[in-house]
Amino acid sequence: MTIDRMVMRFAGALVLVGLALGSFVNEYWYWLSAFVGFNLFQASFTGFCRTGSVPSSASTCSRHRLQGFVRSRAFSSVWASSLARHFDLP
Repeated sequence: MTIDRMVMRFAGALVLVGLALGSFVNEYWYWLSAFVGFNLFQASFTGFCRTGSVPSSASTCSRHRLQGFVRSRAFSSVWASSLARHFDLP
C-alpha cells in the first residue's frame, strides 16, 4: 500500500467518524470533517500533507526490520512472498 493510499484511507475514515459523531453525539464533531476536508483541499494546491510524512518516516525503520524477518527461515515462503508483494520489498 502506498503512502498516498494510506493518507486517503485515514482522511476518509476521519471524515466518516466526524460525520457519525456529529450525527449521534454532538454537532461540534462536524468540525472534524471540515478540518480534514480543508487540509485535503490545501494539500491539493501545496502538495504538503503532514499526515503523509508520518508513515514515510515510520516505514523506513519497519521496512528494514520486515526485510530481515521475511528473509529469515522462520517464515514460510508463501507468507514471505505475500509480504514482499504487499510492501514492495526486493
